[in-house]
Amino acid sequence: MLKFKFPCIYSCVLVALMCLADGKMYNVGDVTVLTEPFNFRCDRISCPPNAHRCVVTKTSTNHHLTIVIRENLCYSISNQLLKRSKTYETVNTAEPINFRLNVEYDYV
Repeated sequence: MLKFKFPCIYSCVLVALMCLADGKMYNVGDVTVLTEPFNFRCDRISCPPNAHRCVVTKTSTNHHLTIVIRENLCYSISNQLLKRSKTYETVNTAEPINFRLNVEYDYV
């Protein structure tokens, strides 16, 4: 398990984590991605079996820095959007948040 701590201004791009048959869990702050055969969990949603990539973003809204938009997206290998979740959260910071986690997953 990997854990990362970031300052209040989140800026993270993690590109192309390739995982094979053994499952792995990735934690960055309150974001968790689980890669196991037939169980690809993209933070708050479970991706369909044909998912190849998970993207999690957290961004501050323009008018209220304490409101954050959190998106979880599952993509196929051909970059087709398979599943999406969008939620609004309240945070205790007055600094802008711009966070992106991109995990690719191939199982054999």
